[in-house]
Amino acid sequence: MVQDLIKGWFSDNRVKITSPVLGAFMGAWILFNWKYFLLLFWGKGDLEVRLLAFEEIIRLSNLSIWLWPLLVALAYAFGLPYLNVLSHKLLKRAEEWRHSEVVGIDIIKAKKKTELNEVIYKGDPANPYLGKRLDAELKEFEAKADITRIEANDKKLKLEELEAKKKITIAEQKKLELEAEQEELRLNDLKRRDEREKLAQERAKAHHHQEILNARFPTAYVFLKYLSESFIEDEVNAPIDFMMDCLVICFGYRNSDELLMDDEFSLSQLEELSCVAYSNLTILKALSELIKSSKIKVTAEEVFDHLVQMFENIDTIRFMSDDLFKDLANEFAGDSDNYDSLLHEDSVTGSMAETNAYFEFVEDVHVVGVEEREGEEVSIKMSAIISGTNHDDKPFSGDSLDVIFSLVFYPTIGKNGYSQPEIENVRASVSDYWRE
Repeated sequence: MVQDLIKGWFSDNRVKITSPVLGAFMGAWILFNWKYFLLLFWGKGDLEVRLLAFEEIIRLSNLSIWLWPLLVALAYAFGLPYLNVLSHKLLKRAEEWRHSEVVGIDIIKAKKKTELNEVIYKGDPANPYLGKRLDAELKEFEAKADITRIEANDKKLKLEELEAKKKITIAEQKKLELEAEQEELRLNDLKRRDEREKLAQERAKAHHHQEILNARFPTAYVFLKYLSESFIEDEVNAPIDFMMDCLVICFGYRNSDELLMDDEFSLSQLEELSCVAYSNLTILKALSELIKSSKIKVTAEEVFDHLVQMFENIDTIRFMSDDLFKDLANEFAGDSDNYDSLLHEDSVTGSMAETNAYFEFVEDVHVVGVEEREGEEVSIKMSAIISGTNHDDKPFSGDSLDVIFSLVFYPTIGKNGYSQPEIENVRASVSDYWRE
């Protein structure tokens, strides 16, 4: 009865027991805990004592009882198939190597046997194979020799062709180098020619410049001579550069080169000047700056006095302040010969035609005022009366003209050297003769 129950239980749980994980766990559990079963069945003491001791050991809280068997069971159940696959792969590789070795040995045996049969066959004097084989080998050797000769000839031809191309390339390169050298020589020759021409032009320019300076220097020398004498009288040691810069300031040039290069700066042209006019606001300032840069022990006022003395000694050029142009115009008005040209102005002749008189005299010339202009010229507004004689046998229609005109002083030498005045903007009208 009990045996039937046990068989029934095993038949019902066979699948569970034979399960890879469960079966492996049971086997591993028994393997790790076999000693406790031995103590249970064959240990010392009563059965009850051994059961109590077995129960104390076999508990879930005792991890060493079931954890290690579980890990071994999992490794066995899931790792063993991969281990089997790996072992089969290794065995397969070993089997392939073994089979290759066996086949290789068989191939070697077959080749050796073939060589043996061939030697035996060739060694038979009655067999024509040997002669044919030798002829074939000889023809093959000759064919290879021909191919080698052809290849050698091809290489020789290619080498000769390359040598010819190399020679042509070298010749072309030499030709190009020769052309480049010739071109470089030509360019250098052109460059040297240009440099010579440029140098010749610079020399001619410098020579011309020096000739101009030499031509202008006597004019400047006249001023420098009188200015130097004036400085020497006051025991002032003034270098020539300083005195030259004083002339530049007087005539209103930018520098001494501009003064010496000016064609108008000559004695003949200087004699035609009406005046050299300076500005009271700027000349002392310019002289002070010049003294400061030259480090000469003299004041601007003293230098100005020497310049005045220089012009007085020359005695042909008036050196005056630019606010004295009205006085200069009055002096010009005092000479009636300066106004003969007024009689021929279009405005004057037109007004003369409105009368029956003959006009001959310019009278009462005087300054009206100073006109403002944008340029550097100075314009003085003037007034005059032109009188005449009426015809006795013609009705009286006026015998005098009122004339307004401008005396214009233009700078011709530097900015401060003004020419003789020119008459401009002439406007004339018949004087009002209806008087009560």
